[in-house]
Amino acid sequence: MNSLSAVTDSFVDIPDGLDIPGLSILLDAGAMRKRLEQTLPAGPTRITACHITNFRFRTPTNCTIAYELTAHVEGAPSDVTVHAYARAYSQAAYPQARHKALSSRWVVSAIGTSVQMLDELYAVLYWYPNDERLSGLRGIAAPRKLQRLFYQNLSDFPSASWRISDRSIRLSLLRYKPERRAVLRCRFRAHRLGTAEQHELFVFLGVYEDVRAAQLSGLIARLTERLNNATELSLPRTIACVPDAGLLVSEVAPGDTLQLLLSENTAFAAEAINRSANAIARLHRVAAGSDIPANPGHEARLFETVELIGRLAPDCLRTAREIADQLGRDGLISGANRSVIHGDLHPGQILLSDARTTLVDLDRTRYGDPLEDIGNFCAQLRLGPPGGPLWDPDTVQSRFLSAYERSTSRRIDQHALSRWIAFALLRAGVIPLGRFQPNWRAAMKDILAAAQERLQ
Repeated sequence: MNSLSAVTDSFVDIPDGLDIPGLSILLDAGAMRKRLEQTLPAGPTRITACHITNFRFRTPTNCTIAYELTAHVEGAPSDVTVHAYARAYSQAAYPQARHKALSSRWVVSAIGTSVQMLDELYAVLYWYPNDERLSGLRGIAAPRKLQRLFYQNLSDFPSASWRISDRSIRLSLLRYKPERRAVLRCRFRAHRLGTAEQHELFVFLGVYEDVRAAQLSGLIARLTERLNNATELSLPRTIACVPDAGLLVSEVAPGDTLQLLLSENTAFAAEAINRSANAIARLHRVAAGSDIPANPGHEARLFETVELIGRLAPDCLRTAREIADQLGRDGLISGANRSVIHGDLHPGQILLSDARTTLVDLDRTRYGDPLEDIGNFCAQLRLGPPGGPLWDPDTVQSRFLSAYERSTSRRIDQHALSRWIAFALLRAGVIPLGRFQPNWRAAMKDILAAAQERLQ
């Protein structure tokens, strides 16, 4: 769920099958705008807009709802954007969660709040940068803390030779999935001591749960070594990894995403499709090794998806089961681990500049069937962001597959590919709800119908 749709001051259809009494209010952006404003400390601050950016089902008695708020602060030159999320519970589960939240230490947000109890809604409200599982966010929110972290971990700018100005540090939040991952863009200036030399620098900060940052850093290092300076494909350079903070500092790779190039219908788009296919083919040729994770259990992923659809939208359960059963009968779930795959490939994950083709967001990279990557790519062409690309998805798919076949010197098994596209579409059936689209039920049915078409 990388793209986020927003709903402002409106009520959206409530999913079925959730034992969470506060959900009807928590999923009403207009009601929550007023409710959240009431939680602010007394002062000249008011919330002027509330957007629900993400809804995630966890268990029948536990879910999270993310909010993007616009706040007007008297005396400020402009409105500020504030992020918060509610972790909602059943009546039985809430007391323990409440006690845990009250027992932890938190920091103040941009408008002076931290973590608050919404007792009448059986929910805990976390104001960014507070997060139940991404504790590293609290450690980088203050410029001085981030300055110290840079001094300790950026080998390119040792503190004995360089001064990093904390006043120059500017953070902008790019992506945030509460309790899963946050990606920030950071600008800062570094001055070489005793000289007039200075640099303005930009890096990405990825904040993850637990040991994920260290695992991802090691994976990128192994892949980079095995790519051996490949001209077709590059990966973002890791500048530093801070395991205790769950933080990965990476270069800002140059270029525009393939998705952007397709949506703008640029003259470069045809070449970009070919280069993207060549880059993925190169990734799929990376030498095997036991230090890269293997395929997850696809049977379990299918079961989880069908169960989730059945709980949230029972009227879609029959279709979802039919798709999953057909995939099982066709032998798609083979457990093959023949190649390194990206694991979440779509046009927004490929950056292209004049000199480089860079693959980003490697969180799900592992060994698997390369057609899983290709199938997900083709499925995402049809999902896309609101409005979709100007390029026809069939044209893009045809160009991509032809270039991939030329690069690998192998014909793609179209029957197997259609099954992987159906698999990706079935898994994507819950995306409209996660993006909190007002018409999420209809969108879910359309996605599942597209998956069925692939199996005929």
